[in-house]
This record gives sequence, structure tokens and C-alpha cells, in this order.
Amino acid sequence: MGIRDIARRINDLSEDYEIKGLQNFRQRVSGGTRTRSYKIFSKSSIVENDDYAYAFHDGGRKELQFNIGTEKGFFRYGVAFSLESSRSLPDPVAILKPRISRFNRFLRENQSFFSGYLMWYWQNGSRSKDITVQEIGDDLITNDTFIFIGNKIDKPTEKINDSDYRKILRSFDHLYPLYRHVQSGNEWIARICWNDRGWRKPSGISGKSKNKDSYEYETGFGHEEWLFDTTKVVDGYHYGFLQQIQAHREKYSGQVFDIHLYSIDGSTGEKWWLGKINNAWVVDGDESKKAYGIYEGKGYLQEMVQQLIYVDAEADAFKKTPSEGFFNVKFRPDDLDLLNEPQRIAEDDETISGKYYTNFITFDKSPKMAVPYSIQFDFKGGTIPSKKFKIKMTYGERSVEVDLEHNRMISNSWEQLKKQYGKENVRVEVPAGRGTKVDLVVRDRELVVFYEFKTAYSFIECVRNALGQLMEYSYYPDKKNADKLVIVSDKLITKDGQRYIERMRKEFNLPIYYQQYNPVSEQLEPEQF
Repeated sequence: MGIRDIARRINDLSEDYEIKGLQNFRQRVSGGTRTRSYKIFSKSSIVENDDYAYAFHDGGRKELQFNIGTEKGFFRYGVAFSLESSRSLPDPVAILKPRISRFNRFLRENQSFFSGYLMWYWQNGSRSKDITVQEIGDDLITNDTFIFIGNKIDKPTEKINDSDYRKILRSFDHLYPLYRHVQSGNEWIARICWNDRGWRKPSGISGKSKNKDSYEYETGFGHEEWLFDTTKVVDGYHYGFLQQIQAHREKYSGQVFDIHLYSIDGSTGEKWWLGKINNAWVVDGDESKKAYGIYEGKGYLQEMVQQLIYVDAEADAFKKTPSEGFFNVKFRPDDLDLLNEPQRIAEDDETISGKYYTNFITFDKSPKMAVPYSIQFDFKGGTIPSKKFKIKMTYGERSVEVDLEHNRMISNSWEQLKKQYGKENVRVEVPAGRGTKVDLVVRDRELVVFYEFKTAYSFIECVRNALGQLMEYSYYPDKKNADKLVIVSDKLITKDGQRYIERMRKEFNLPIYYQQYNPVSEQLEPEQF
């Protein structure tokens, strides 16, 4: 029995395995290019002579290839990068290097995936020893190198039986997600609906699109409202919805992408950069139905309906969503790679040209941020405060006027403190590192004072909201950017509040103070507690 017989038998038995869809997947990813065969291996992808014999999947010369072959004393099966140059592929490094980069990232993020596999390579005519699977370094990414990841069967080819074939096919099935990740290789940018609750539950009409033809305008919600609610997991995956996929679902089904996300605040027109989803798998209607049934059985759907009712969205429209179209993407929770907090995109950024939901934008680089994404505190980065105190938001027949008291407090305090400390010593919205901003910073001789303004409904709520931010701005990860931390709100401090602030200074040696902003005089009160 030779390599051709083995390849033919694997083809025949593959009908019972997921790997049978390999060529269909390749056709979708390549935009419709047909291969010579819809089997894993074809006659043209098998090489057999007196010295060696191997086969790679049909069309796999320029890909991470499924590979079988004979070596001295054993039979190999797994995947490989063949950087061997040929007349049809004179520079394989140029073609395969981006794929190797995606392999390396997959390996970094999924170390346990390769448990039980070995790696070896041929370079300059010599075979390496067997090693654990590891990242492929630049020293191996050279023409005429062959890199293999897989396993062995310690038998001559004539003794390989159906049990061995099924072992090979189970391994191919296991490696198939790796192949799809490496070969999909696309990074996209996608817009999702506006949400001010972290995309873990619906946030209502505030900030939603003003386009009267949009789904979210008509219903008050978008199906992306739960995109980051990773408390709901099915078989290790969180399921979600993206309109860009729904518009081209058949084309994208079965592929895996890295998807960078942004959203537009419909009330201000500001664009916000959120982060990305690594390894987002596009699911078909049947898988959506299955996940929908599990959601229904666990009570998740009813919970989502109640969340919509709570924010006065159209829950009936949600209930009418067909189960096969309810989900179209899934990802593992640890593949959600969000920024610490959303970052506002600069108005003159040209990376994101459109405002539509129906198409992906190719990701080439991150957009320009309104506040530079510095890695450290920068006093000189503060600008003049926002003078936007009121905005008008209209949704259908309802409208609401929002008083942006937070901006008003900062602006008036800035004017007041400039007179006290000098214009050059007072800054607002000062970069604190990683895209975060301190509301107001005063430089008082050798001391640096951070002010954080809050408008919550009570004194204790303002302290609760401000304290963590001030600690992060000043100390994260191991710095001391400020000598004094001041919480500001328009709420009177209580006696208990005074004792609480004093206790933090005395017990924990934290330089925390509280100062009231008087809403009548529109000035900071002189006393700090």
C-alpha cells in the first residue's frame, strides 16, 4: 500500500468528519475559486518516489496544508508550512509569512490546543529533532524550509488500518479550526449600535441612530446590545450578532475573523473605538437555531426581553427575530480584547470613512484618537474645557434635553482655579495614560493635584464612582502621578462622609479629599474635607 492508497482511503472516510468541508471552505474564502477536486487530496497533490512520499490537501501549496507522509520508520500526519520554492511558487516566504504570523498568534492565545502534538522541520537538507509546538521564528521563515506540526504512527504504510485512518481524521478535525483561523486571515472594522451600558444589556434610545430607516431607530435597540455579555456561554462560546455578517452571511459562514469595533453616539455624532474580538467565528443558521434553543431553555431570552422592556424598547420586535438569524458570530470570552474604556476618535480621522452597518471596513491601522493614547501622565496635554452644556436628542416623537452639568462644573472650576494658580498651572482632560483622562489637574508649586468631578444622585455615590478612577490615574500600574486627589460634586458632605474621608487618609495614608461645587454660585467652595 502506497501513499496514494492511503490518501484515497482518507478521502473516502472523511465523509463522517468535519474536515470533509475543507474544499467548500476554501472556495468561500478565495472568493469562488474552484479546486480540481472536492476531496481532501487529489492526484496532483500526491508525490511518491523511491526516496520519500507525501501528500498535501488539494490547493494547499500556498496555505497551511494538511499533510501526510512517510519518514524513516514511521508515518506522519498533521499540518505544515512548505516554504520550498518552485517554478509556480518562486517566493513562498512572501505568500506564507502572514499566515505564519497568524499561526503564531493562535499558538500564543491557545497553548493547550497543541497538547499532544509535536513539531519538527527540515532546513538546509537536515531534519531537526522533535520539539514541542512553539512559535515559528524568523530563523525558520526562509525559502526551502519545511515546518511540520502533527503526530506519528509507528508503522510501515502497508500496516496502516481503519483505526489509524480514523485517528488521522480526528486529528484533522481538531486542527481544522487552526487552519480556518490561519487561512481566513482577515481583520475588519465593524460599527455596532450605540450603548452606554458596556454592550452587556440594552441601554435605551439615548445615543441611538437618527436614521429613520435604521432598525434601532424604529425599535429603540440593536441586536449588538448584548455583544459583550459573556455571562451567557454555550459550549465555551459566547454568541452574538453583527449586522455586517448578516448582510453577507452565506459568503462568510464558517470563516474566522479578527473584528475591531467602533460605535457612534447619535446624540453627539462622536465616534468611539472599543477594542476588538479575536477569533470571531461566523456561524450558520443551524448553529444559531441550536444556540437559540439553549438560550430559551436557560431563560436567557426572557431575561433579554425584560431588559428591553425596562428601557422602553420594542420587545415585540425582538420576539419576532427568527431563531436562525438570531446569532451569526461566536467567540470565546477570553478572545474579547476591549480597551480599558472606549476612546473617542478624532474628528479628522480618515480611517473610518463610512457610517454604515452593512459592510466591513478593511483594518489597516487603528484610527486617530481625540486624546492621544499616551502611556503616561502628561500635564501639558490638557486642553480648554468643553463648552457644550446642552444637547438636543430626538427619537421619533420623543425628545429630551440633556443638561451636561459635568462639563459645566469643570469649565467654571477651570476659570476659578486659573485665577488662583495661574493659567499655565491648570489643565483639563489631562491624559493619564492608556487613553484615560483626568477631569482637571492643578500644579501648585511642587505638588500635582487631580480633581475628579461627579454628578451622581448622592454624596456616597459620587465618592464611590470617583475613587477608583483617581486611584488608577495616579497609581496604575506602579506610579505616583499626583500628590493630592480631590473628589468634586454638587452634593453636601455629611458628617459620616467627613469621617469616611478622614479615615481613608489616616488608616490607608491615601491623599483623598472632598470639595463641593456650589450649583448656585457655580464655584468651588473653598473648604476641602
